[in-house]
Amino acid sequence: MKILKLMFIIASVMLVAGCNNAPAPTPKATPMTVMGAPNLLIAANGDVKIQRSGWVDYHSTNVGTLIQFDDILNVKGEARVLCGNLSMSDPISGRKAQICPVGSGYLKYQEAIYKSSATQITPDNIPYIQHPRHTLVLDRHPLLRWHDTGASSYTVAIETNGEKIWSDGAVTGHEVRYPNDDLEPTKNYLLVITDNDSHKVSTIEDIPNIGFQVIAEADRQAIEERVAKIKSISFPDEAVRDFTIAVHYASFEDTDSERGLWSEAELLLETITPSSNATAIYLWQGDILRNILLPHEAQASYEAALQQATDDLETQSAAHKGLWEVTRNKAHCETAIGLYESLGDTAQVKELQAECR
Repeated sequence: MKILKLMFIIASVMLVAGCNNAPAPTPKATPMTVMGAPNLLIAANGDVKIQRSGWVDYHSTNVGTLIQFDDILNVKGEARVLCGNLSMSDPISGRKAQICPVGSGYLKYQEAIYKSSATQITPDNIPYIQHPRHTLVLDRHPLLRWHDTGASSYTVAIETNGEKIWSDGAVTGHEVRYPNDDLEPTKNYLLVITDNDSHKVSTIEDIPNIGFQVIAEADRQAIEERVAKIKSISFPDEAVRDFTIAVHYASFEDTDSERGLWSEAELLLETITPSSNATAIYLWQGDILRNILLPHEAQASYEAALQQATDDLETQSAAHKGLWEVTRNKAHCETAIGLYESLGDTAQVKELQAECR
């Protein structure tokens, strides 16, 4: 699915010089100019195929695919597209037409925001941060989650500018919601976890810029208004609605902090994955996890997408490309090149050839 060619906005992370707790930049309240608004296939009944610009033929596609304004859908049955301006397309069946207005959707899909590839796997005995990690959050009392090392308890702390503002030295399990005073928008925070049995600390990762910020209030209001509009739309089911909201979260990036609402998107996707076999969900998860510098978890998501994409050449291509990015295993790169050649996607072929040959 160009769906994720990866689309996703999400590409690895610009490793910003300095630590996670560097002074926060002055925020810009320009939410809708930095929020991608994708055109999204939300219903596909029957045999639905897509041909993108440059492709040599039609190929099967599924719910969750990003639709560009010049794509052609060949539908034996019925399909619907939610455009980036939140208008709904007419039912589509076997026609070549402009599905959504030019400029209504986020029309890029794979290049954009990955700044580098995250391939460093943190040892399994480290309670490394999982949420929130290199991200913006909506909640001033965010869920805090870390890799479970099996410890009897953990010390959980939040720091800013190198100073501890809150801690709990006896947390069991591997997640807790921050309970103290509201965290301040646009201020840099870092979650720090200590395994109370081994005394190993999450900061052993030594990865720059894995802290988080509460989103600026102007951006929050704009996002909440957009999500409210999405919730007012009639979707085939709640899973598709929640997926659409997650895509909009994942498509937001603040240009000052160089963070997006990636953890928010991932937490929402987690709630729908068990009830859905949409490959789009796993591809989005792979990109998001890669963007927050969790390559091992991203690999599992790409592999899950690949297992389900038995008749979806575009998803297979994107999944192999994602696996190449997080593992640097050239076999995945070569496979992706071959698949993109079959699609006729010369731009992707050239990009990957430059990377791995």
